[in-house]
Amino acid sequence: MVGEKFSLTQYSVSAILGLIEAGQFVIPEIQRPFVWKRAQVRDLIDSLYNGYPYRLYHYLEES
Repeated sequence: MVGEKFSLTQYSVSAILGLIEAGQFVIPEIQRPFVWKRAQVRDLIDSLYNGYPYRLYHYLEES
């Protein structure tokens, strides 16, 4: 059997914000530059906090 290629890791919103502040969460070069306004980021985090449905986001981690 071939080993799993992907794994699921769950992070709290505060942990994600910490990763962003530490520079460990960055936008890949293949993606467009960050264009959200502060209010849009705030609204997204508020929606996640309140349990509204959302799409999954995937990121690559170098090993």
